[in-house]
Amino acid sequence: MDKGTDAVEILEGKSYRLKFPWVGVVNRSHADINKNVDMIAARRREREYFSTTPEYKHLAPRMGSEHLAKMLSKPLISKTVAELEAGLSRLGKPISADAGGKLYTIMEICRLFDGTYKEHLLGALAVIRFTTFLITSFLLL
Repeated sequence: MDKGTDAVEILEGKSYRLKFPWVGVVNRSHADINKNVDMIAARRREREYFSTTPEYKHLAPRMGSEHLAKMLSKPLISKTVAELEAGLSRLGKPISADAGGKLYTIMEICRLFDGTYKEHLLGALAVIRFTTFLITSFLLL
């Protein structure tokens, strides 16, 4: 921004209102990038800029890339949690919080696994018997 200009009215939402408030950020300059100024130093300078510049001092707690990241993360996290809860409810009943309920759930899973495993073994045994029968029949010809 040029010297003598500021974005106070925009950042205060007076000139144009948004669903989420405006957040001012101070990016690293091309010279900073060429000098290998790291992001920690750049964020520190950004905080200092907003907290020491008279026009922006009252807005400092709501300005900067760190505040922007936090503000944008909240709805994303809320949506992710809601989608996870919806997905879990589609999977079935929740696991009990008490020890007895957890033990019952584990035993139920083991029982289902045992049944499925037996079915696979019996199916494999049937295939082996059938293959043996075919080979034996072929050898007897």
